[in-house]
Amino acid sequence: MFCLSSLIRKTVSNRQIVNDIRQAAILFHTAPLLLRSEVEDVLAAQSVEESLFENNQRHSSFVSKRNLLEQYDNGKQNRKHRKKQIVKEVQNDTVQQPIKTASASVQKKDLKKSSPELIIDEEIGFRYTKLQRNNETFQQLMLLVKSKKQRNVKHLLLLEGRRLILDAITCGLPLKYLIFSDLEQLKLVSKFAPKDVTCYKVSEGDMSFWSTLTTCPGLMAIVEKPVDMSNIWKQQNPLPITVICDQVREPNNIGGIIRACAALPVEKVILTKGCADQWDTKALRGGAGSQFLVPTMGPMAWDSIYSVLPRTYNVLVAENNADNAETLLGSSDMDRFVAYTDIPQCENCVIVIGGETEGVSAEAYELMKTSRDGCCVHIPLANGVDSLNTSTALAIILFEIRKRMTERMKNQCQGNDALSAERE
Repeated sequence: MFCLSSLIRKTVSNRQIVNDIRQAAILFHTAPLLLRSEVEDVLAAQSVEESLFENNQRHSSFVSKRNLLEQYDNGKQNRKHRKKQIVKEVQNDTVQQPIKTASASVQKKDLKKSSPELIIDEEIGFRYTKLQRNNETFQQLMLLVKSKKQRNVKHLLLLEGRRLILDAITCGLPLKYLIFSDLEQLKLVSKFAPKDVTCYKVSEGDMSFWSTLTTCPGLMAIVEKPVDMSNIWKQQNPLPITVICDQVREPNNIGGIIRACAALPVEKVILTKGCADQWDTKALRGGAGSQFLVPTMGPMAWDSIYSVLPRTYNVLVAENNADNAETLLGSSDMDRFVAYTDIPQCENCVIVIGGETEGVSAEAYELMKTSRDGCCVHIPLANGVDSLNTSTALAIILFEIRKRMTERMKNQCQGNDALSAERE
């Protein structure tokens, strides 16, 4: 009887432990996310529960609750210790990662601060300084010449490509810096460049970043532009033609206009206020070095333009919009709206060309009205094309005028020869 009652008491107490373990297992199973340690706790609880039921079913020898709980607590403490150890390892890994990054950044800073390497190339007789990538000296230099305000104050020009650099050297512009990433490109200009010029070798990535060209030529130069360019512009037998650019805002068009004027050649080119900078890198590329050949003045206000024109001149306004011409001229003066093949003969010709979008201004028409034979010149177009590129239209008009001028000069020479023959 005593054994039966003691067994019942033990069974009841063991059932209480089982219920507690069951509730803990239910909580662990219903949690949204379980850590590995929590899963191990659940498995341990299930093992304890199974051992309790197995012992009760067999009615074996006395099962000590203290031993079971100690076994369960020891396993739990071991898992907690393992969990703390894992967390500490993870923390150590996260702490070491910024240290690696910091050391890498320190190495990069040391690389930037490393002294440039001076190289003497005996083959081409040139010495240059090899700069590291993202060199601060090179970046400051490029920012200086890229700023329109700063380069105008310092009178500096940025030239890209061998052809422009050689044209500038031929014209006598002082060469301040030579910058290259391709040694073969340096060899092409080394024979013409002064040996004492400051020369830098930079990476191809830095050169491409600062280049305005689609394909970087691998060679740049910074030259000093004289305040007075009269000694630089050297022309032979220019025609008595003056070209006025009226608010041509695209640098490429400015370069193309100056290039066409140099090919004729004309006496001078005048830029009004609102035009693009003729020394812009895109304008220099569009002009292909023609800025060193033709006298270019401006930007100037219209009031100042009258003072630089010849005493007698005939004004031609390039206008392809008949409605705009009728508005500014009036319907009574539309006989002045002529094709480029019907331009009247003149000794001194002034041509005003405007931008493709805005066209010529009202001030251009006022200038045209001051000349007796002034007229609006248009180019007949087909297939519904409204207008041509500014430089293309100007080239057509210029070469038509040159054709007429040369024919007149030829006729005059033939007439003078005939008179001299009659006198003899």
